[in-house]
Amino acid sequence: MIKKLPDQLHIQTGEFRGTTFDIIPRQTFCMVCRKVNELIVAVNELQATISKWKKIKTPTEKFSVTESVTNSLEKMNSQDAPYAEQRRWIGKLCRFWGGDPNDYVFDILKEIACGGYIKEGGFIYSHCEPVKPDDDIIYKGGDNE
Repeated sequence: MIKKLPDQLHIQTGEFRGTTFDIIPRQTFCMVCRKVNELIVAVNELQATISKWKKIKTPTEKFSVTESVTNSLEKMNSQDAPYAEQRRWIGKLCRFWGGDPNDYVFDILKEIACGGYIKEGGFIYSHCEPVKPDDDIIYKGGDNE
């Protein structure tokens, strides 16, 4: 708990040619003290809230949080299920095409987003398939030159 500043603090004064004056104007000093005290109150409230949350450790609350996280993960996995296999292709050489399967390019699959396949250059294609080891594009040596 942080203590608030007192309402009345001694303000340093200066003297010049017989005239005494406040180093910091009294109104400004009081305004700054009020603002600092507001911040202290806010920080104290946050600390109190945090300490209350740290004390709550009932098994039902732990279970409900765990259950909620598990349900969220299951929901995410079920939504991602169509792309689970394709996510393993990321970083691999793939064949990309749009509407015409005969109009394709080869490149590395960078990511899958919004139902599209994004290759290294940043272009998005609607279709993608990994290149297999027995594909014609793969150099096998010998007669395949």
